[in-house]
Amino acid sequence: MRAVNGDKVGYFAAWFYWITGLPYVVDVANSVVISLGWIITGNGDIQSHLGNAWFGILTAVIFVGFIWFQHLFKNRSLEILSTIGGGAMFLMTILFVVMTFAGLTSGKPIATHPFNLHAFLPKHFDFRFLATFGLFVFAMNGSEIAAPYTKDMKHPSRDFPKALKMIAIMTMFLTLFGTFSLGVYFNAHHLPNDLKMNGSYYAFQAIGRSTGWVTC
Repeated sequence: MRAVNGDKVGYFAAWFYWITGLPYVVDVANSVVISLGWIITGNGDIQSHLGNAWFGILTAVIFVGFIWFQHLFKNRSLEILSTIGGGAMFLMTILFVVMTFAGLTSGKPIATHPFNLHAFLPKHFDFRFLATFGLFVFAMNGSEIAAPYTKDMKHPSRDFPKALKMIAIMTMFLTLFGTFSLGVYFNAHHLPNDLKMNGSYYAFQAIGRSTGWVTC
């Protein structure tokens, strides 16, 4: 953008790119705090134990820790963490979908009634719908970060478009089948208020209850 339209447009392009990525970085740090809370307390109520101030402080500490980790291991750390984190999230979502279909075939009850297409369609195209739909756009955010790694490909002009198409397919799979699976274990008409924060833990907890592996 800077080379084509000048310094001012290049500056705003870089600034908007940075500001849209900042919530993602903070969300990752929040997720680490929430994960630690589940490990320590066994539930998603860590914020009530810490309070907003300490929750924010721990998030900031983890945020700085990631920066230090990146500085310590230079450029390799981002690639390693992205591979481990992204791969783990994708595999866990596939496991969640597979276990959901396994539960349905064994006759497990469905939480959403009626379980039809209308239960998944938005009733009003308002700000709440746009905010929810923004999560899908947010899921694709970051794909362009893979662009610097094109130099490591044998045939960048051919392989990089294929990689972006694969990312889009994976995101569609995670979103569509993941939403379907969530509708099986959560009532789509009465979702928990903290589903964004603790949804993945609630989901596997629900699977554990339906299979008899979890009693709490």
